[in-house]
Order: sequence, then structure tokens, then C-alpha cells
Amino acid sequence: MLDTWLARHVAERPDHLAFTGLGPNRSFAELNRSAEHAAESLASRGIGRGDRVAIWMVNSQRYVEFIHAISRLGATAVLLHRRLDENTARRLAIRASARILLTDRDLFPLGNTTSIDLHEEKSLKNTQAVLFTSGTTGEPKIVRLTYRNHLASAEASAKRIGINPEDRWLVCMPLYHVGGLAILMRSAIYGTTVVLRERFEAENIIDALQTEAITLLSVVPTMLLRLLRTWKRDMRNHLRCVLVGGGPIAPELVQRAIDLGIPIAPTYGLTEAASQVATSEPSSSYTRPYCVGPPLPGTDVKIEAGEILVRSATLSPDVQGEWLRTGDFGHLDATGRLYVVDRRDDLIVSGGENISPAEIEAVLLSQPSVTDAAAVATCDEEWGHLPVAFVVTDGSLTADQLLMTCQEQLPRFKVPRELHFVDKLPRTASGKLQRYLLREHLQTKYESR
Repeated sequence: MLDTWLARHVAERPDHLAFTGLGPNRSFAELNRSAEHAAESLASRGIGRGDRVAIWMVNSQRYVEFIHAISRLGATAVLLHRRLDENTARRLAIRASARILLTDRDLFPLGNTTSIDLHEEKSLKNTQAVLFTSGTTGEPKIVRLTYRNHLASAEASAKRIGINPEDRWLVCMPLYHVGGLAILMRSAIYGTTVVLRERFEAENIIDALQTEAITLLSVVPTMLLRLLRTWKRDMRNHLRCVLVGGGPIAPELVQRAIDLGIPIAPTYGLTEAASQVATSEPSSSYTRPYCVGPPLPGTDVKIEAGEILVRSATLSPDVQGEWLRTGDFGHLDATGRLYVVDRRDDLIVSGGENISPAEIEAVLLSQPSVTDAAAVATCDEEWGHLPVAFVVTDGSLTADQLLMTCQEQLPRFKVPRELHFVDKLPRTASGKLQRYLLREHLQTKYESR
């Protein structure tokens, strides 16, 4: 468990830097004390073993301390997307059976609490966190991750990219995302340093790489693109691996990074698998376009009818059956390396964020003038993909008015970048929407420009 991992490092090297960024530096001994104080504060509110505590915050030192504190109490962290509106955050917290909601400024009770013995034995089978991941139905799906999932993931990742006791892993992804949470957990397991940033800002990250001896970095393709625009060929840094995941990576982008001497490692992962499933070796990634490398040690991958299936100790206990059907499509080569062709036909992956088309469609269809609606992805050099909407209306509302409705009800990254009026949407005889025809229509339209 996390508090046990921290305790081991406190005993072995208490003065080693555990955390830096967005607040005072914390050695393992200092971070351990901060976690104790935060745990006592939560316990005074009645939070105990088995309770769920929702966190709706931006990346911060307080966020890190609460993650540790919740673990120490034997409770479970419910991690909420910070760009949700307050009503949605509360609804999802209640749906996940959270007792309280922690925000950047306050704490809100949501239900009854229990009591706990702080020294009670805990198990690796216990749930460490509950995350939400967008699915094709529009309603976010709950995914539980256990301490065993995190441990298996950390051990497998270490066998692929190695561990250095002096590693400093820069976290510029949100901690509510599995990509950010996994780094926090692995650093606690390894006894290495977390360097935290509130968000990704290319110039800030470049500065950190030059001044803070960063050895590991995890980004999505759009982040890598922004870094490449700022990167200088002779820039001094200590990087030994840059993991790039969250969506297909254009071969040209990989080659540009390799040409600049960046040790890039394309990777494929899932929330349900506690982050990494397969990761390329940095030295060879550029020779195999769209390759994300071999599955990590202890992880099995097979292909059925083009779909990627995963079996691993890293899989959430919520996965039904031995194999996880990912809904993603790809193939394995003769050496066992995985190539990801597409990340779900319907799901829109923009800047590493999953966007459910159904969520956009629901907002559009809430307008009486809209009789049918569909959202699909269109390719974008910076973001990977962007959402585009098609609507059938009675003509009483303009595109600007409909987009304004989306801006009022959706986070900015989910708002369609374009809106097209059509007479009807392509559907099968049974009424199933044929999104691929809309994507083909967009591609033809853009090619003709």
C-alpha cells in the first residue's frame, strides 16, 4: 500500500527528495509527515477505512498529500476531471459513493461516514482510486484501480524503461488522469522524485528540462508537437526516456523528435490497465511507424477480428473475464510488437483527452430545433483530432447559436470546432448511425479545398 511504500523509503533514505514543484520541496520524511497531518484532518471529519473521498482539484502539493493521506486511512480516492462544472462533479462523486468532495478551496460532505483504526492492516487488493473514463455511451465509466494493479504496472514499466534511484519524473498531466496518477504511484513505489506542474506549458516544461535534471517525461502527441516547436537542437537536458501516448502518433512527429536527439518511446495504455500496456524501445521506435512496441513484461496482447485484447495483473478488478476487450484496433508483427491502427472508431481523442460523441450530441439534441445530430473526429496537426458536429434542424437556429449552446454546457475541449447542417444523417435500416460515412465526407471535403 502507498503508506507502506512511503514508510520503507522513510526508513531507507528519509532525506531524499520525494516531491518538488507547486510548493515547498518535500523529502520522503517530510512528505510522510504531511500525509499523516492530512490523514488526521480527514479522520477528524469521520473519514475511515472503506470510505470514498472525491478530489476535484488542479494539480498541487495539496492534491499529492491528499492522495497519500486517503491511502493511509484505508479509504479510496475518487478522481474527478477538474474541468467539469460543479454540479457534474458533485453528481459523479455521489454516483461513485464518495462521502466528501475535496476542492481547491474547501471540503463538502456528501454522505454519512464511518470510523477507522489508522494502524489497521491493509491489502494490495484494496481499491486505491476510482477514475472516470469516457465511453461511447456518453456517461463516464467508473474504473477501479487497486494497489496490486499499480504495483504490477510499476514493476512491468521498470523492466522496460529501467529505474535509476536518482530519477526525476516530470508530471505535467493532470493527477485525475491515469497518466498522472501512475507517475505519482510509481515514484512512491520506486522511491524516486516527482516534479509536479499544474498544467502543460511548453516553455515551462522546456525550462524544467534544462534546470531540474528531469530524466523521465510523459506527454501526449499534441504536447510533444508543442515541445518540438520550442526545442533547440543543442538544448542541454538529462532525459533518458520520453513516453508518448494518448493517441496515434504520426510517424513524422516521431522522426522530428528523433532528429533532435529526444529519446522518444511511443506507448499504448488504458485506464483499465493502470496506464501502460505496450511501450517501444526509444532507440528503435522511429523505424516502425505507428508501432508502440512489445507488450510490457507480464502483459499479454492478442488480436481478434482486428481488436486489441489485453490480459495482465494490471487490469482493473472491474474487467469482466480474463481478457479486456479494448475496442481499439491494431495488429502484432512477427516479433510481437504492437501497432495501434485506431483508438475506437467512435471515440474522439483530442490532445490526449477522450471525448464521447454522444455527450456532444445530447447537448445539440436538447435544442427543440435539432431533430438529429452526430459528432465525429477530424484530423488536426496540433491536437491529433478535433470534434466536428453534423445536425439536422428546422432552420430556426444558426450555427453560431448552436455552438454557443455547446460552449455553455460543455468543457471547451469538447465544443465542436465546426458545425455542418445536413438534410439527414446516414443510418442503417435499424437506425444505427454510420459515423464512418461522415468521416469520409469530411476527408473528401478537406482534400478538395
